[in-house]
Amino acid sequence: MKLAHVIATVLALAAGLRAEKLYYAYTSGTSTGLAEIEVDRAKASIVAQRSLGVRADFGEFAALRVTPDGKRVVAIGRSADAENVWIVEVAGERRTKTLKLPALPNFITATDEGTFIASERSVWRVDLLRATTAAVYTAPQGARITALAAEFEHETITVALAGLEGGARLVALRPGDLHVRFDIALGKEPAEIAWIAASEEDDCVIVADRGCSRVLVVSLDVDDKASAVRARLECFAEGGVGALCFADADARRACAFDGSEHGCAVIDVRAAAIAARMDTPLRLATPVYLPAADVIAAVGRNERAVHVVSATSEGSVRVSSVALPGPANCLAPVERSECIRVVVAGRDLEQAPILWLVDTVELKLEHSWPALGGVLALATELDL
Repeated sequence: MKLAHVIATVLALAAGLRAEKLYYAYTSGTSTGLAEIEVDRAKASIVAQRSLGVRADFGEFAALRVTPDGKRVVAIGRSADAENVWIVEVAGERRTKTLKLPALPNFITATDEGTFIASERSVWRVDLLRATTAAVYTAPQGARITALAAEFEHETITVALAGLEGGARLVALRPGDLHVRFDIALGKEPAEIAWIAASEEDDCVIVADRGCSRVLVVSLDVDDKASAVRARLECFAEGGVGALCFADADARRACAFDGSEHGCAVIDVRAAAIAARMDTPLRLATPVYLPAADVIAAVGRNERAVHVVSATSEGSVRVSSVALPGPANCLAPVERSECIRVVVAGRDLEQAPILWLVDTVELKLEHSWPALGGVLALATELDL
C-alpha cells in the first residue's frame, strides 16, 4: 500500500471523534443532485445534511466516487451534450468544476495516484484540480471495457475487455501514463467480466461475470510478467454471479452471491478453491465488507432489510438481518476506524426517500433522516 494512503488512514483514525461525512447522488425532478450528510458516532445519528448542487444537464447518472483523501466528490453522468464529469471540492472552500469527456463514461475508480474514468472504449486519468484529462488508454479495435478497478500493491489500473477473438482479457495499466504493463487472456468463459476485486496479500485479482457461475482467480506478477489464470471456480450449479465481495480484512476470503438461485460461495483466495457453499434467501446488491465487524453488509433488491453476512476461515456462513421500514436500494460504510455502521438509502412506507443508520454488530436500526430526493448512490472515501 502506498505511504500516502497509510498516512491518510492514520490521520483519519486520529480524527475519529469528529462527525463522519458521506455523500450521495439523488434525483430532483428531471435533474441530478449531490448531497453531504454527517453522522455523529457518539449520538449514533445523522445530524446534518446539505446539498452540494443540482444539475439539469447531467444526463443519466452513472457513478459516484469520493477520493481517498476525502477532499473531492466526483460524479459521472451519461450526457453527450454537456459536461459529464462533475467535481465538487468538499475540503475547505467549496468549489465545483466540470469536464466533458469525448465519450459517455461508465466506470470510475480513485486511488492515491489519481482518478480514473472509463467509457466503453477508453480510460482517462483525470486531473481533478485542473478538471482536465492527463492520460488516456484506448482499447483495441473491437474491444469493449466492461469493468475497471485499482490494484494498490502493484500500482496498476486493471481493465476488463470483452468482444475480442479468444474471449475476455484483463489489461493492467500503469496509473501515471496508462501504458499497458501486461494483459492476460481469460478464455471464452466468462465472456464479459462485470466485477474485479484485487487481493493485495496474495498478488492476485478475482473476477466474475453476471451471466456465468464461474469465478476466476488470476495471479499478478508485474516484474516477470508471469501472470496467468490460477483457477476457474464453479461457484453455483445454476445461475450467474450476482455480486462479489471480499470477506476478510486481508482479502484472503471472498463471497460470490448468486443473482438468481440465492446461493453463496465462499472462496479461499490463497488456495484458489471453494471453501464452502450455502443456500441463502438473498439477492444481494452492493455488498460491502466492514473490517471492524468482520462482516459483509448488503441490501437485497427492493427488500426491507439489511443483511449481515459472516464468512469464517473454516468456510461456514452465517446470515443475520436488520428489518427496515421500507425497501432499500444501496448502502455505504460510515466510520473510518471502527467501521461497524452503514448508511442505507431507500423509501419509507409513504414512498418518501429516506436514509437509515444501521449498526451491523448490535443488529439494530439506530436513526433515520429524510433524503433530498431519490438516492441513486452513496459513497465515502473508505470505498471498501
